[in-house]
Amino acid sequence: MKYHQLTSQQRYEIAAELRAGNTPKMIADRLHVHVSTVYMEISRNGRARSYDAERAIRECRRRRERLHRPRSFYADMKREFESLVRSKRWSPEQIRGYMARVGRKWVSVETMYDYLRRDRAAGGDLYTFTRHRLKKRRRDLYNYRAPIPGRVDISERPTGRGSETSRWT
Repeated sequence: MKYHQLTSQQRYEIAAELRAGNTPKMIADRLHVHVSTVYMEISRNGRARSYDAERAIRECRRRRERLHRPRSFYADMKREFESLVRSKRWSPEQIRGYMARVGRKWVSVETMYDYLRRDRAAGGDLYTFTRHRLKKRRRDLYNYRAPIPGRVDISERPTGRGSETSRWT
């Protein structure tokens, strides 16, 4: 099930239903949302046994504006990202750090790496301007176990349990 935020209209309906004395379960059924959504909304935006829709809408907007970075990688951001990768050969971490220093909101490092991977899959060459060129991680060669001395292959082991020729009994 996909998550959807409550609309302003739904918040007004919650306030009206609570004033009418209806339970959160009844409100959830009328709004066609899960009962936990209504409980969460009341606990998050309600105050001392009262729920004000206007206040809830203001708080929702305030929380949304407080986001640290944009949710979408817009076209102008992509152009600037490509320019910095091609001209300065900066990594997504460096770009993110630079944008933070100059006070610009920017997408996450992982979003930039996803963009690089999608560009590469589509036949683009942007990844060739990065230092690591999106190489896959190598296996750690130092964590492999040493071979077992005197190991007998399973095909060479005797069949049957408790066999007299078995060296495992």
